[in-house]
Amino acid sequence: MYIKKDVIEVIKYAAMMAACSRQSWGIYPMNQGYKAMPFRGDYHRVVEVCHP
Repeated sequence: MYIKKDVIEVIKYAAMMAACSRQSWGIYPMNQGYKAMPFRGDYHRVVEVCHP
């Protein structure tokens, strides 16, 4: 029972990380021209969304 739950959690975590990865790669090129604060702000927003 614990093993099955852990596997589900790992799969959910991996899917969440993949979604976060896609988001941050999508945000990075948009804000490449504004290196410092805008990218950092978006990055933190993505992290907050992905890791509540």
